[in-house]
Amino acid sequence: MKEEYPGVDCYAVDTIEEAVKDEDIVSVSTSSPTGDPELYPYIAESWIKPGAIIETTAALRFDDDFIINRARTVTDNIKLYEAWEEEYAPKAYNTVPIPAVHVEDLIAEGKMKAEQVDDLGDVLMGNIPVHRKEGEIVIYSVGGMPVEDVAWGTIVYRNALERCSSGLFVLKKKISLRVEWIYAILSMDFLHLHINKKKMLIHLEPVLIY
Repeated sequence: MKEEYPGVDCYAVDTIEEAVKDEDIVSVSTSSPTGDPELYPYIAESWIKPGAIIETTAALRFDDDFIINRARTVTDNIKLYEAWEEEYAPKAYNTVPIPAVHVEDLIAEGKMKAEQVDDLGDVLMGNIPVHRKEGEIVIYSVGGMPVEDVAWGTIVYRNALERCSSGLFVLKKKISLRVEWIYAILSMDFLHLHINKKKMLIHLEPVLIY
């Protein structure tokens, strides 16, 4: 990795605090049992550098006082979290361990207001600033959007076509008017890519072939 990215230092640490402390950007992609938020990975406010951005795609826990009164919550698509809250209320965070889901629980309990949650689209369009005040810590929750799957699927599809033409693996296509199925076999991996052209939906299933 050092040869490919000479400006990046990569090393292991023993604690979450060491991984977080003094960093401008922290990306968290952890796995954790659901059901009990006390089991989710925890980050203390005192470990976080003022002005830092913490991005998380999975389980993560902070103190409620920090989330309610000082942190800034940003989501990739606020409607997604509202839907999770509606489906899994009253404790959606016990099922979906992403921080913004806990924020939706707090809103439902009357401890926060919906206006305290910002949407990434508004930030990208310049409607609101990245930081509303100096030193503000941003907790950015990523629940996943279909457009990301479409983008990823497009890359997978193009790579499949390129590798097929080079003889690296076998590609078979079955095309109908509305649905295109792509089967790609690469050594022991089977990728099942299902695109509904009319609805612009994509479904990816990695399956191991024995």
